Amino acid sequence: MLGETWQGKRWLKEIDPALASQMVRIGNQDFYVFEPAKLVDGSVVMPVRWFMRNSGSVSQPQQTFWADVWRLQPVTTDEGHRGYVVHEYDISSVSVHSFLLSMPQLVQTFASDSLPDPCQIIGASR
Repeated sequence: MLGETWQGKRWLKEIDPALASQMVRIGNQDFYVFEPAKLVDGSVVMPVRWFMRNSGSVSQPQQTFWADVWRLQPVTTDEGHRGYVVHEYDISSVSVHSFLLSMPQLVQTFASDSLPDPCQIIGASR
């Protein structure tokens, strides 16, 4: 139980993501931190932290999972290799309802979606 509201914010931003919730199950898929995932809008992101957020009304509050995610940019190197650059500075929060494909399903479908292999992380920008 939190004694002060500021404690929740500290837990959200300061705890190492590897020590916090590492996985969320959505339907029959498991989404892990630091594994690429595809969103319903077609973009590919990397969840770095899962957290609960209140939604619903005051009389009927609901908590749903959200993720802080890094944007992944598809790139082709000068040598012709396709992969992703992880933009660690580009953090946004995304509801679990926006997640479409976890890493195993993304690996199975990336070619048919004309996306780079999600296992090919070429670099990161901070």
